[in-house]
Amino acid sequence: MLPASSEVLEELLTFRNLPQCYDVFDIDADGAPGVMGVQYYLAFRSKDHTPVQAYVANRRAPFYDWLYGSNIELGEVGESTIKEVLTCRYVGKKATEGQVYASLRLYQAAFAPESIQFYKVKAVPFDTPKEFGLNRELRKVGAGHALDRAKLLLP
Repeated sequence: MLPASSEVLEELLTFRNLPQCYDVFDIDADGAPGVMGVQYYLAFRSKDHTPVQAYVANRRAPFYDWLYGSNIELGEVGESTIKEVLTCRYVGKKATEGQVYASLRLYQAAFAPESIQFYKVKAVPFDTPKEFGLNRELRKVGAGHALDRAKLLLP
């Protein structure tokens, strides 16, 4: 669970890998580490946080070629391996390069589509503080939260 309040969310301590590091876990508790991956193949270039162009076709082989280059032995789903796997370790809150593994299985979690509800608020432009307030308040809606009707643009 993440806090609904932006102020509290900004105070959370987060640990973020370096871009060249992989997430390595004993995914199925068999004692063997594996590289965490997924079975969806989307990557976009963006401009001002808006996707403007796909980096590569939405297909497995071209996506993995773009993402892993020559560092993957591509096999069937669940049978691919990453040749050289650099992990991160943390010194305090700072990520540094850690252990290097050789030939780890790439676990590819199944793609699970998410239902998204789209809406357009006609009362205020989408890029105004009132609209941002509405979206923040919508994130907080749930049991135990006292709604701010003004932020939800309700009478």
